[in-house]
Amino acid sequence: MLRRVVALIMVLILPISLIVSIVLGLMHHPYAPLAFGFAFATMLVFPVFYVITVMPKHVVEVYFKLKDKLK
Repeated sequence: MLRRVVALIMVLILPISLIVSIVLGLMHHPYAPLAFGFAFATMLVFPVFYVITVMPKHVVEVYFKLKDKLK
């Protein structure tokens, strides 16, 4: 359950941070580069959170499916 919540939070943070950085950039706000840096860092960290939260479940499912087929 906690893994799904973390994955959901990461999925929501990425588009929100990108939209905020674009809006701040269009407004020529002094924090626009900081917001863009945060959005870019979020995009780089997102695959890591995927590997931590979702991928182990998929790997286990594939393992047991293959194990059942080989029997």
